[in-house]
Amino acid sequence: MKKKNIITISLLAVMSVATGFSASACSSDYTYHYNDGYETVDYGKYGTYYEIFPYSYADSNKDGIGDIPGITAKLDYIHDLGFNGIWLTPVHPSTTYHKYNVDDYFDIDPDFGTLDDYKEMVDKAHDLGMTVILDLVVNHSGRNNPWFTESAQAHVKGDRTNKYYDYYVWSTSYQSGYNAYNSTWYYECEFDSQMPDLNLQLILDDPTCDLAQDLTEVMRFWLEDYDVDGFRLDAVTTYFGNSNVDNDDAAVLKWINDTAKSIKPDCYIVAEGQWGSTSSNATLLQSGIDSCFNFDFKGTEGYIGTTVNTQNATNFQKAYNNSFSSLPEGCIPAPFVCNHDSPSGRLVGATQGRGAPQRLKFGYGLLAMSTGCIFNYYGDEIGMGAQLSSKDEDLRVPMNWGDKYTCTPVSGASTIEEATVYPFGTVKSLLKDDNSSLAYVAHANKVRNSYLAIPCGDCTTVYSDTNAFQGFEKTYGEDSVLLLINASLTEPYTYVIGSVEDYTIISDSLICDDQYELEVNGTSLVVPPESIVIMTKE
Repeated sequence: MKKKNIITISLLAVMSVATGFSASACSSDYTYHYNDGYETVDYGKYGTYYEIFPYSYADSNKDGIGDIPGITAKLDYIHDLGFNGIWLTPVHPSTTYHKYNVDDYFDIDPDFGTLDDYKEMVDKAHDLGMTVILDLVVNHSGRNNPWFTESAQAHVKGDRTNKYYDYYVWSTSYQSGYNAYNSTWYYECEFDSQMPDLNLQLILDDPTCDLAQDLTEVMRFWLEDYDVDGFRLDAVTTYFGNSNVDNDDAAVLKWINDTAKSIKPDCYIVAEGQWGSTSSNATLLQSGIDSCFNFDFKGTEGYIGTTVNTQNATNFQKAYNNSFSSLPEGCIPAPFVCNHDSPSGRLVGATQGRGAPQRLKFGYGLLAMSTGCIFNYYGDEIGMGAQLSSKDEDLRVPMNWGDKYTCTPVSGASTIEEATVYPFGTVKSLLKDDNSSLAYVAHANKVRNSYLAIPCGDCTTVYSDTNAFQGFEKTYGEDSVLLLINASLTEPYTYVIGSVEDYTIISDSLICDDQYELEVNGTSLVVPPESIVIMTKE
């Protein structure tokens, strides 16, 4: 295997190598600029999403806290990396930094900005061709939400005529998962005393009830007035406590989905379903929502982490067969490696890539080649690590911009050496390196966004020699590609072009280790370690 060698092609009549990618740092805004080698195809809801934890992302006013104007200022960066959608964790007024206890569904927390700031962010995202999904929390509200205040006072007064009386789940005796409001009344709060559970049974009993109407107005407010493109639904498996009543959860999801799509028919709905249960999520998906997150991709033990760490590319097909193929018709897979709740050391931890950035790159390349809507957690593109604990605060460290937008750590986060959390440096420094993980992520996304079969296609193993080297055909209608995946950490693989019928054109390659180049010698293609080659037909 040659290293740092110019690609040699002897079949110019029938083949081309066209990576079509170049990147250069822009001194004023630190964004990538591409040549015209790629055309993005329209594949509807099959997006390439970027998850943002607002508190830790980009601080525009130097108070140490990330905010909406900061996100707006960084949309060019996200867009230029090839992401075409963003998911923001909750942004509503709340007493916590994570904002999952919502005190007002119709406003923005002052820490983050104003409704006008939010509208400006959405408008700019749309101008860039990007979608925005809002984190919608209906399992519970915040304890300071007026709905809860009214409900609690109605119980204290015995006023059953108050419309909010039954909005929450109340009991006159203590039981597990409840908290005392006073000496007489206890309210259900499965997650935290600041998160009283809404009584969603009301909606099952009467889809026109007051709670249903109020939640409809919440959805209408964001879908119509603020033009968001859909919702990420939090904690849908606990809509009825921890009773695992999938059918009831699915019934509420159906109501949410039907209601949202009656307001905006093309909105995208993705749910945080059952962690680790494909069958449970299949039940939830009968509701008609577009996606449930595929938790079997998560962390070191997920399909991507296992592929990288065991050098076994057969997991790519197993992921499709076990996680995707059994989904109800019309549902969109939603794979991810980590998010704001995942104590996996982020992508760099899941791929054991802290000392080997090529492993980090390869992990992202596999995610980018996956079917469905993929979700990248902010900072994974620069190899940002979680702190060495499973505390929530340590999973939400500041984005390492290396400029004035950098936030301060969340209160309660562990104190640890910066080099441990940011092993590869800042965004500003990585943007100057054409071989960085940033450059790789941008390239992988551009490739993904250029072939309809990659995000939308069915997957079939069509070439298998060793576990490390596999060939997968992805097809969607008349569009098809061949993915040649070499999962070996050290060994190149020689593939005879034409081994899979009709695939003779090398359309692109994702090579993780910059000491290697793709080689074509006669009819032989030498695929470097930890690399993916994309081939098409004549």
